[in-house]
Amino acid sequence: MPQIFRDPDATPEERRAGVVEALKSILGRYDVTFSFSESPKTDGKTVWLGNLDPDDESFETFALGHGIHEMMHVTQTDMSAFAAKTKTELTAGLINVLEDVRIDTYGMRLNRLYGVWRNCLAEKLEENGRLAAASYKDLPPVALFCTWLHAELMAREKMDWAVKFKDLLRAEVAKHLPSALLDRVLNEAQDAGNLADTAAVMALAESIEKTVRAELTAAPQATQEGAAQNPAKARFTKTLLTAQHSGSGHTHCLEGAASEEPARGSLPHVQEALYRVADPDAVEPAVDFSRKAFTENLRKLKSSETRLKRFLPGPRKPMTRTPLWTVTTSPRTRPLTSF
Repeated sequence: MPQIFRDPDATPEERRAGVVEALKSILGRYDVTFSFSESPKTDGKTVWLGNLDPDDESFETFALGHGIHEMMHVTQTDMSAFAAKTKTELTAGLINVLEDVRIDTYGMRLNRLYGVWRNCLAEKLEENGRLAAASYKDLPPVALFCTWLHAELMAREKMDWAVKFKDLLRAEVAKHLPSALLDRVLNEAQDAGNLADTAAVMALAESIEKTVRAELTAAPQATQEGAAQNPAKARFTKTLLTAQHSGSGHTHCLEGAASEEPARGSLPHVQEALYRVADPDAVEPAVDFSRKAFTENLRKLKSSETRLKRFLPGPRKPMTRTPLWTVTTSPRTRPLTSF
């Protein structure tokens, strides 16, 4: 797996400036304002990259991985379309996923580094327990259905996280929905990456929502009998079809919950409790906040950080400065590609 190179000699200010310059230069958009605060998102004029610590080894991974995606929204997404009308949770989720598929596909065709940075981000999110696809057993109905579709479509673009989890996600969704329906949805969505604009994405999302609704409400008698035999399946179907969308704008599809980056030194088990999207019917995970547990997890975290350092490039020759956004394909080789 390629690693995003971080210059060990750069100051925090240089790291932030390097990331911003890289994101602006890729698409030639120097009119965009960047903020290292809130959670990764954009309104088309400002890109928020999250409350990131530039001294952390994962700074470039999160900043570039989220930033390149948000910059693609700046140039390719019609932000006003998301608030055009009231939507069900299913329609809103499908719009989010299909729009991400469209712009990610375009981004990878535009520049090969796009896919590299997004794969690095997904790997780090999984490592931190925040990748939505990896939490497939805990996702509520709409999130599970949309994450499955997201993985299926991005696996066709050879995205590592999608290839890894698409079959697991499908197996989980198939516990609740007919396999034939999943095939029809996937067939209907297969050209999402080639759609022309956000309006086309919204039309496709509404069409898929109608397909799902028609299938699941076509035989009321059979549905009632099935509900009596499998209450969990009935709850899944009801939530999938009736949940109303309460948010506004576009949300990030890779992560299972709010995208606020963890503070440096946060414990993995605490991150999992805070960031994973839980099934409303599920029992809350027990988190041990005792001093003994804290000490043990801190020891594991330091051990993990030590192991991760082997991915950093080795010592460099004096007087050599490499751009912060360089990508390496081997942990022990010199950087091969840079802007």
